[in-house]
Amino acid sequence: MRESQVLRQVMYIEPNTLDKSGFSNRWPLRLVWLMTAILGLHLLWFVNLYANNLLYHDQWDLYRPMFEEAGIVDAFFHQHGPHRQGLGGSLTYLLANATDWSVVSESYMIACCLVFACVLAIRLKGQLAGGYSYADLALPLIILNPVQIETIVLSPNISHSILPLALLMLIANTWISPPGWIRYGVSSGVACLALFTGFGIFVWLGFLSLLIFDAVLEYREGWRYRSYQSLTSIVALLLCMGVFLVGYRWNPANPDFVFPHRPFIDYIVFVDYLFGRLFYLPKLVRPFVGFLVLLSVMGSTVYIFVKYVYSKNEDAIYPVVYLLLVSAISFIVFASIGRVSMGVDGGGSSRYLTLALPAVLAVYLVFVELGQRSTGKTASMVFACVMGFSYLSNTFYAHEKSEERHLAKKRWIQVYLETEDLEKTEMESGLKVYPEIGSIEARIEFLKERNLNLFRDN
Repeated sequence: MRESQVLRQVMYIEPNTLDKSGFSNRWPLRLVWLMTAILGLHLLWFVNLYANNLLYHDQWDLYRPMFEEAGIVDAFFHQHGPHRQGLGGSLTYLLANATDWSVVSESYMIACCLVFACVLAIRLKGQLAGGYSYADLALPLIILNPVQIETIVLSPNISHSILPLALLMLIANTWISPPGWIRYGVSSGVACLALFTGFGIFVWLGFLSLLIFDAVLEYREGWRYRSYQSLTSIVALLLCMGVFLVGYRWNPANPDFVFPHRPFIDYIVFVDYLFGRLFYLPKLVRPFVGFLVLLSVMGSTVYIFVKYVYSKNEDAIYPVVYLLLVSAISFIVFASIGRVSMGVDGGGSSRYLTLALPAVLAVYLVFVELGQRSTGKTASMVFACVMGFSYLSNTFYAHEKSEERHLAKKRWIQVYLETEDLEKTEMESGLKVYPEIGSIEARIEFLKERNLNLFRDN
């Protein structure tokens, strides 16, 4: 096949061209955008309802560059646990300085970032499939799932996983543009930003894996020039890793970390709990539900790997789904290794799910790829219904968890402003805003002297 023919498949397809598949109707896309708007506003309503202007747990450390009155570059390179803050650290730095360290403003920023990731996911699917179907209502239900409320409202951190998710969606959208230096250059630049931004390091790893795969396939098909572009991007990504490692210190952020952990089956159970967290179900049920999700993810991985190898690099959907799967699976494996010693049910922590969502999205795209057959279309619709149940069940969780934490934080602020006694505040509110409350006395004084954060309106 000539390269000019292949480009028509690798480039995006104009919407409404797949008449036989039923994608030509514009109503599905309108409904998808309507659903995205409703769920996006629902997310912002969560922030308005439950966000408190109080630094909480990790945030006391995330704001360290600002407490030390360092600059935006220090905020970018700031390391928290096993990762750096990167682009998220810089955005938080700019927003904090513009809003007197308003944590509520940060929650709004994180929510908007998640909506942006959803918009990119919707565009990606349309370009890969040539249009939209009613099953695509699954897309906002996946990306805007309220299970992610922990990193949005409860303990906001844009770098942890939500900004990396947006960067992953941006790379995937860039990758389906025409092959050339712009495609490789922009994708590589975004991947380098992801490397420094929280657990976006696994987005970087997924893209590096894709580039290696791409270089081999391009070389096999005789497209030497494009394989050289891939190799150049690989070198650029490795150089970025060299910069990342300067001054880096390994910190698993788990005092009980041990490798290998025994029994080994705990790693699988941890992942089962993680995927089971897609639904707000009793803890005893989650690992069984999670196992079914894990099977679908692994089946999709095998299917896509085989199709990618034998596709002769002609169809954009295979490398994109491969990128989503490798990025998500590498994060899931790391989370399991790093956290299993704290208990297998720890996999059910909602903050781990954001970077597992690309694997769920990948499973849906596999159904889309199979959609030319009636079984694939049926599976897509069933998938959308299942994600609807996931969204609804986690809405109850998000309200329950957020209201409880919101009231405790509100009480903490009220008692502290009245007494300025940390121990009494902690006792009366029943809330620990930091594991060792005495170690943040100087930081609270810093905020008070400058009318920042909880003191900004007082």
